[in-house]
Formats: sequence, C-alpha cells, structure tokens
Amino acid sequence: MKLAAYLRSRNLKHQEFAALIGCEQPTVTRFVRGRRIPSAALMRRIVEVTEGEVTANDFFEAESEDEFSTALEPNGVGAGESGADHDGADTAPCCAASSGKNREITAPIARGEAA
Repeated sequence: MKLAAYLRSRNLKHQEFAALIGCEQPTVTRFVRGRRIPSAALMRRIVEVTEGEVTANDFFEAESEDEFSTALEPNGVGAGESGADHDGADTAPCCAASSGKNREITAPIARGEAA
C-alpha cells in the first residue's frame, strides 16, 4: 500500500505520522509525493508503525509494465535484440542521469588496440 493511501485510510496527517516515525512533517510530505525515498532507518520505522501495510517496495514503481520487464533483462536489451549497435560495433551499457531520472545509454567498448 502506498504511504499516501495508508495515511488517508487512517485519517492521519503528515505531522502526526512524522511524530510516529521520528521525523519532521516536510519529510513525510516528500515521501508521499515521491520526491524522497526513506533512509533504511526510517523505512524500518514506517514498516513497523504501519504493521507491514507500507513496505520498501511501495516506494519504488516502474512507470509501466514494459519498462519493468525491460529493466529486468540483462543490459536492458530486449528479447531477440543484440548488444551491437546498428553498425555492428560492440557496446556496453552505462547509466546517465537526465532530469532526475536514470536512463541507459551505450558506449563503445575499447578493444585494447594500440593507438
């Protein structure tokens, strides 16, 4: 269950929940809005206070089923695709941050040839 849904179902205000888990109200608001993920210590408190109704998994969500299934495949390569780009060169995946989201890009693999 998402934290926002839990708070609504219990008629709890962000301030009240913050006091229960030992943080400030703005922190809870950031959790609810998805702007911040709780630290390990706060995550344990959230799970404890909600009696397991809100878990760590509830703070992570793929935007779509396709995105989730692609993310599970090695190197982000879909079934039936190869790790080579259009000209046949080998590539290696790497991550780059772009406007707050991670995206996968590929970079040429050095072949160890002398320059």
